[in-house]
Amino acid sequence: MYFTKQRDRYSCGPVAILNALRWAGMDARYEDYIDILRIVCQCEVGEGTNPADFDKALRFLATAIFRVRRVHRPRLGDIERHLREDGAVVINYLLNQAGVWSRHFALLVGASPSGLTLYTVNDFKTGSAYRPVRRSKFVKDNLRYQRSDPHYKAWFLTLE
Repeated sequence: MYFTKQRDRYSCGPVAILNALRWAGMDARYEDYIDILRIVCQCEVGEGTNPADFDKALRFLATAIFRVRRVHRPRLGDIERHLREDGAVVINYLLNQAGVWSRHFALLVGASPSGLTLYTVNDFKTGSAYRPVRRSKFVKDNLRYQRSDPHYKAWFLTLE
């Protein structure tokens, strides 16, 4: 399956939706969809996407493709269980890039049978869009601030 990385510093929300559409089997090409997704997400240059606008956009676009269930402060066990049941999860968390904290959207598309690895999409600045990440690194980097972050959310996706 082909996934896409974001090509600027602010479009992680639209790219997360684009990759969710690709995960669901759509032939959604970056060049064809990114401008539309930026509009639907109200993604602004330099500002990115507000989680509330992302939520509305994801629910609007997913209507006939997959079901969306928003989870506030999800537990790792719930995320892993959903991934093992052939679901996907969009997470929104704090990211530290060069000493600057900002919000980031990424897609999780699988977990290894051993539970030691999660498969992420657009979770890293460099390298491939689709990458395995050690469970311990995911907990340290992605889930670390969820207890103190009132906006930490995930969207559990299930194919229709």
